[in-house]
Amino acid sequence: MAQENWDGPPAPGARFPTIGRRLVSDLRAALGAPTSRHAGLVLTGNALAGAIGFVVAIILSRQLGPVAFGILTTAAATAITVSGLMDFGLSVGLVRFAALYLASEPGRVDGMLSTALVTRAAGSLVLLVLGWMASPILAGLLFHEVAYWWVMALAVLGGVVLSGIAHVNAVLQAYQRFALVGLLPLVATTARMLLVVAIVFGPLFTLSSTLAAFLLAPAIALLLGGFLVPRSSLWPVATDHRRNLAELSVFIKWLSLGFVVNALFSRVDVLLLSSMRDSQTVGIYGVAYQLTLPVTMTIGAAAAALTPKVSCYTSRVQYLRYAGHIVRLGLLWVVAGTALSFPLVPLVGVIFGPAYAEAGGIFQILLVGWLIATPLCLIGLLATAMNLPQLLAVTTSAQSVVTAVGNFALIPWLGAYGPAFTFLAAVILCQGSVAVFIIQRARRMPLEPMGEAG
Repeated sequence: MAQENWDGPPAPGARFPTIGRRLVSDLRAALGAPTSRHAGLVLTGNALAGAIGFVVAIILSRQLGPVAFGILTTAAATAITVSGLMDFGLSVGLVRFAALYLASEPGRVDGMLSTALVTRAAGSLVLLVLGWMASPILAGLLFHEVAYWWVMALAVLGGVVLSGIAHVNAVLQAYQRFALVGLLPLVATTARMLLVVAIVFGPLFTLSSTLAAFLLAPAIALLLGGFLVPRSSLWPVATDHRRNLAELSVFIKWLSLGFVVNALFSRVDVLLLSSMRDSQTVGIYGVAYQLTLPVTMTIGAAAAALTPKVSCYTSRVQYLRYAGHIVRLGLLWVVAGTALSFPLVPLVGVIFGPAYAEAGGIFQILLVGWLIATPLCLIGLLATAMNLPQLLAVTTSAQSVVTAVGNFALIPWLGAYGPAFTFLAAVILCQGSVAVFIIQRARRMPLEPMGEAG
């Protein structure tokens, strides 16, 4: 029987009369494709990093207690927000640009990567200064105590480090060096675990030393990444940054809006919980969120491997065939993951301690949301290939609005359950609508390859 592929039309004899056989065919095609091997490399690194991160979360949650762990969770959420604000959509834009020109014009790609690095560095410096100046204000809003200004200052610095790692990942992804993409998170979490263990079980165990180790340990991975990226992407022979930035803006002008909005609202769940409730509630929610990291890392690994490939798709057949595979495999993923979540819920209190027993139910709601988000996010990758970056910006903005409004409405009523139900609803409404729109648009396309205006 002919094996199905992910790009072209079905081969004769590759049609199956039942959903079960169709799923088997999809699994064989996915596991045999080069992109699955790339995803496997990234996922292996992410899985090991996730396992180490899980151990770190257990240690910190037990040693710090819900209140201090909630402060750490809020600081980590702030660092992620700062890092997102520094991206401007550069990461996705670079991968898209490299996918189109790396084979034919490598020097052009090197110049673009260098321009992106200069742009990100300048933005990071500005946000670092502004963030440190605003640290007392942020501490008052999130912790209701200005004395915690140093927590926010560390969080802003941690965000700069994460932004640097994001650029290194984008460069390695652009050159399709997926083994190294999987290596960086493993190095970051290993360094974090070693530092955290040394501090928690040593004479220097304080909240400030633990926060510094947790937020700044990824700097070791950033230093390593500086040696792993091609030298030509850092200092090309000759490049015009102004021209490169103007050209790159064509790829990221809509993405920039979406990324800024997403950065502001990506961890609004934690930030609003901290502001409207207390650090103990944040700590319980933080444990539940940590338990969903294996799924979020799976999404990241799959997206990292598929983005360069999907960015090169140009035809209706390729779009629909890819979407069909993702829908069928996604259905299996959601059903299996949801079923496996039930025996895990009562184990949360056992693993993290009785103080976190409430996190079990929150974890299950978040998990279902991330399971559903997995195939929807992968279908959303087609928006870049179909030249619909404005769709990504609108979707991100809509999901951010739904998330903010939902959290404002539900946190006073449901506490830590409010952000979980809000996230689930936002995924279904916003990402689900985008996936349906993309598939319907692909079905209305002509059979010939889509032109640039697509």
